[in-house]
Amino acid sequence: MEQYQIASDELAAEIPKLRKLVETDIKALEKANSTPPALPTPPAASRTGKSKADRSAKGERSSPPARKSENCADGGTLIE
Repeated sequence: MEQYQIASDELAAEIPKLRKLVETDIKALEKANSTPPALPTPPAASRTGKSKADRSAKGERSSPPARKSENCADGGTLIE
């Protein structure tokens, strides 16, 4: 019975802290997290100053040309 009284006294000391946590701190966190995030920034233009959409609309390549591969005499593949 003595252990129950000790636990009850310790719990009584913690209840106001828990009540503050639930009623104040958690509500403030929920309010802060309910704000929508900032919009993403648009992608930066390439070194040519043209966006990827502009380049593809004009048929320009957005990546380097594919490398040419050939079979070697020893069965391996040579990539230039």
